[in-house]
Amino acid sequence: MINIAVEGPLDEEAAKAVVAAAGHEIGKVYPAGGKTELDPKVPNYCRAAAYGGPGWVVFRDSDGHCPVELRGKLLSNADVPEGSFDLRIACTMIEAWLMADARGFSEFFQVRVGEIPQDPDSLDHAKQSLLSLVKRFGKGSIQDDVVTKDGQTGPLYTHRLNEFARDHWNVEAAMENSPGLERAVRRLGELRAD
Repeated sequence: MINIAVEGPLDEEAAKAVVAAAGHEIGKVYPAGGKTELDPKVPNYCRAAAYGGPGWVVFRDSDGHCPVELRGKLLSNADVPEGSFDLRIACTMIEAWLMADARGFSEFFQVRVGEIPQDPDSLDHAKQSLLSLVKRFGKGSIQDDVVTKDGQTGPLYTHRLNEFARDHWNVEAAMENSPGLERAVRRLGELRAD
């Protein structure tokens, strides 16, 4: 069993899908209320993992920072237990991992598959790219829910992305277009989940 900590509600279903794809049962999910709330808690999650019981994984967006440097910063004051804890950083945001399943994303968000970036990990701002795609090509209620007319986050953005991640996202297909996601699933498969 693996417990999960995420920045917020938007990340919950995607994080659960990644942990499940790595072959683990999901324990509890802890949304922190943003990265400024999550970051100081990382050493606490390391300590929790060290005491035995469920393993722990923390998911965090890189938000344009170098993932290696960000990882080093977040773990600098933590005693990381080997084999029962991992910190996974999505480059640049978890939205990139969701778009990496181009066919599933196309069908759910009603965007032509040819418009979806082939290398979403390289996007400067995955959320803005997703909003732009749905604004330009989406249709009907999906478009209205996800993006406003001026290109901002729509009223049901989090709900729709979680619905996609929970019910439609093919993690294995997404891994083919996202090296970061492929590394995350492979690494999480190595965790002990006592």
